[in-house]
Amino acid sequence: MRRWLDDVVVVPEDDVADAMVLLMEKAKLVVEGAGAVGVAALLGGKTAPAARGTTVVVLSGGNVDAGLLASIARRHESEAGRRLVVFTRVPDRPGSLARLLVLVADAGANLVDVEHLREGLDLHVRETAVQLVLETRGREHADDVLARVRDAGYEARVVR
Repeated sequence: MRRWLDDVVVVPEDDVADAMVLLMEKAKLVVEGAGAVGVAALLGGKTAPAARGTTVVVLSGGNVDAGLLASIARRHESEAGRRLVVFTRVPDRPGSLARLLVLVADAGANLVDVEHLREGLDLHVRETAVQLVLETRGREHADDVLARVRDAGYEARVVR
């Protein structure tokens, strides 16, 4: 092996996940973690491209669990500010949720999921907790959406 091997590097799992997302988003390739390690090593600075000529990374294997792939993609969207999960409370009265959703829509966010949480939380008898999963255009837009919700009087917090 010494004859053919220049170096061995260790790449953190988060770097591998980032490489998988990059390959999925930019190259439209689904590559399993082991197959994305070379890209992760280059992106993370663990190894340098060739000083001269072309650097080639072998991409291999599509044997990746769909749930894991979805989880990696969601995490990346959240870190990039394109997915925002907001937890807040609304009065448990007709129209309360609708007013919150109009506010979110007016801010330009797309509602992906809404969940009412009435049990297991310290809630007033006349209120309900709401968790919204939103798509945004990026970090700045996500911050704007959150500011609008808070400015309207909702005690909103981001769920990571």
